[in-house]
Amino acid sequence: MNFHTGTARPLEPHEEALLETVEEAARGVLAADAATLEVRWIRVKEDFPSWPWFGLRPRREGALPIAVAHGGAWIDTALYLDEESVSFELSAETEEEQLLLTAERIEAVISGRAQVELRGRLMRPLFGLGRRRMAWEIVAIFETASGPSETSRFSVDPSSWRDVFAASPADEASGRIGPRSFAPYL
Repeated sequence: MNFHTGTARPLEPHEEALLETVEEAARGVLAADAATLEVRWIRVKEDFPSWPWFGLRPRREGALPIAVAHGGAWIDTALYLDEESVSFELSAETEEEQLLLTAERIEAVISGRAQVELRGRLMRPLFGLGRRRMAWEIVAIFETASGPSETSRFSVDPSSWRDVFAASPADEASGRIGPRSFAPYL
């Protein structure tokens, strides 16, 4: 999906709450100048309303940049893997729970406790026709204080992610490429 540059406007209460969550989770690395916090205003189409993405850019090489945006009933999380980015949706029962989970994931990324891997599953053919095939998903694993938290995006082509996982363990036949780990911000 191609995004267009948006126009800044005053933050809505739910966007302000998300920004405060990011600032609180990143307080230490921002104070130590180990990362920058940027706000990017984007829109899906030129005539659509703008909304803010709050991104943390680490200064340390090998650390994982992360950005979040409020998507209404969910929070979008984007991870920047070299030249590639992947977005995941975070849903929860309440906005308070969404913000808590978002803070935990940001803290995991900042402390180097996040990994990304490709997982394949052998899928049965529809209606028993054809051959079984491997279907792939990209999975983000966050080691949080309340335990591991995973999110995934299904139906990815592993060949388009080879550069991202070049230095990671790969066993495509077994359905696993990675995991790829990242450095902490400090």
